Amino acid sequence: MTILSRLVAMREAINRRGETYGLIAIAKAIVIGLEYLTPPEYVFVYLYTGTIFLADSRLSRKAVLGITLAATGLILLNLFVPGGEVINASTLANRLIAILALMVTG
Repeated sequence: MTILSRLVAMREAINRRGETYGLIAIAKAIVIGLEYLTPPEYVFVYLYTGTIFLADSRLSRKAVLGITLAATGLILLNLFVPGGEVINASTLANRLIAILALMVTG
C-alpha cells in the first residue's frame, strides 16, 4: 500500500507542476502580446514578476532561474523584433532597469 500511495503522491505533484507551467505560459503569452503589439517605449515587462512569483512559490530554484532568464531574453528581444523603429537611449535604459528589477525579484 505504501508504494501505491507514493505513486499517487508523485502523480499529484506532477499534475500540480504541469498546472503551474500552464499558468506561467498563459501569463507570459499575455505579457508577450502586450509587449510586441506596442512600441518599445512602453514597458510592460514588470508584469513578468507575476510569473516569477508564481514559479517561486511552486517550483524549484532552477526553474525560477530559467523563467527569469527567459523573461529577460524576451525583454531584450522586444527591442529588435517589431523592427523599423529607432532605439533611444532612454528606451534601452528602461529595458535594462526592468531586467535588473526582474533579476532581483528572481
